[in-house]
Amino acid sequence: MPAVLSRPVTIVVFGHVGNGKSTFCNTLIGDNTGLSFKESAAAAEETLETVGKEGMFDGVRVCAIDTPGYGGAEGNTAKHIVNMADFIIKNTDVQVFVLVLNYQFPRFDEEMYRFFQLITGMYPGESWLNHLAIVWTRYYPEHSNDEEKNERMKTPKVGIRTFKPDITDDQLNAIPQYFIDSKDTRTPGNPGRNEIAHLLAWAVTKPPLKTLGDMRVKKGDPIIEKRDHEVAGEVWETGYHFGGHKYPFGIGPRAYHHDVHQRFTKIFEERQRQEYTSGEPTYTEWAQVRTEVTERIIHQYDT
Repeated sequence: MPAVLSRPVTIVVFGHVGNGKSTFCNTLIGDNTGLSFKESAAAAEETLETVGKEGMFDGVRVCAIDTPGYGGAEGNTAKHIVNMADFIIKNTDVQVFVLVLNYQFPRFDEEMYRFFQLITGMYPGESWLNHLAIVWTRYYPEHSNDEEKNERMKTPKVGIRTFKPDITDDQLNAIPQYFIDSKDTRTPGNPGRNEIAHLLAWAVTKPPLKTLGDMRVKKGDPIIEKRDHEVAGEVWETGYHFGGHKYPFGIGPRAYHHDVHQRFTKIFEERQRQEYTSGEPTYTEWAQVRTEVTERIIHQYDT
């Protein structure tokens, strides 16, 4: 890898809240203070908008673009995706995307699919997957083994195959995966620094994503469409005795009142409008953002 590049290696970092994205970005630009990108001590949402900053890692110029984490404050994911799309479209030098996963709590869920849908909508075809790398943070080799590590490496492969069922094993295996502990990599000589050096050596071989062709999305449109629908669920019955009627020869039997209950789940969904260069808008898939459960009496009768 050359000591100084004519332009910085430009990397977009994304992942869930609390996975160590901002710490990793600070490491990439050589900031040992942790002040360039705001870091959180726990699984809290600190990065609220997409931000890019430049620095040096062992003599290599790096532009790290930190993005808001998924799974933060309720309803923020769609807004963050739009913000990130606008930033990426304006920064035409983006070369690679790095998905940050937590080695201790691996997950690849629907919010990750939304990101993959967005990027696939921005760049022609799925060739952008050749510009994707995985970084595992909070990896402690003294507490791991090869079998566990191999299992972890399957997580993003399964997730990506769910998103793109026709992807081949060779394509999945070509997506590089690196294992580091972001905080420790600030110390010279730490093995994690070698992993980052390998990541950068791979990244400099990738041309800017704009070379894949004209972006199909002109902008991340701020229009977020919303809808909701209700799903009927469990039915059950409650009741109580009441009354007692007088008859000519004594007191009659007590009546019994019945209430029939049913549980309903209201599902709230959102999707993002995308404006294509052809002038024809399209939309991301509907994604569930929250639910509300209510119980109602749907029938009453006496016996």
